[in-house]
Amino acid sequence: MHVTAGALQFRAGPAAYADIKKRGFAIERIGTLAGASGGAKWLVLSQLDRVLVERVLPGLAGPVHLVGSSIGAWRFACYAQAEPLAAIERFERAYLEQSYSERPDSDEITRKSEAILEEMLGRTGAAEAVAHPHCRLHIMTVLCGRLTASDRRWRLASGLLLAAAANLVSRPALGRFFSRALFFDQRDLPPFYNAGGFPLAHVPLTAANLPKAVLASGAIPLVLNGVRDIPGA
Repeated sequence: MHVTAGALQFRAGPAAYADIKKRGFAIERIGTLAGASGGAKWLVLSQLDRVLVERVLPGLAGPVHLVGSSIGAWRFACYAQAEPLAAIERFERAYLEQSYSERPDSDEITRKSEAILEEMLGRTGAAEAVAHPHCRLHIMTVLCGRLTASDRRWRLASGLLLAAAANLVSRPALGRFFSRALFFDQRDLPPFYNAGGFPLAHVPLTAANLPKAVLASGAIPLVLNGVRDIPGA
């Protein structure tokens, strides 16, 4: 099913469409929200986020699995805080007010990202996110293999070029360069816990490792530094 309503598009597969047609659509039946990567386009999505956290989140029966990568992980780390709207506003303000030197390197960009994340989470945001009564936050990251686990630009660039070439030949060959690491809420295992396709490591999400997990999820190679020594991982 594909329905267009104004600026929004609603899509549903055959099974979901049949179920909605039979039982209707109700907020309390939502079980998973997925947030994809996408960088600065979140400045548009942040307006949608405001609507969702004010009108949808309060109606969720839970547990509801929030799974995000890159900017999706940052957004859902806001959703899972005790005051999600305030978290979104802190995040947006810090993001828009960031400034850099004329030629910033990855160290400078990483430090700025850490400062934005600290502002977004505040003193208690990480603890609130892993203890939310209804939301279960899960963060998808990429674990680099031997050829790509370096912050030396020449070595990392070479590894990325080899990975791109391998992907042209066979997508499963990417597993030789990267694997996935899922930081998951231990209270309820998500339906995608055993997702296939690529090697998948599982790391329990805690207040101690949440900030680094969020940062790692959006650490663009050659732009930000890789995140090392994540507690529990």
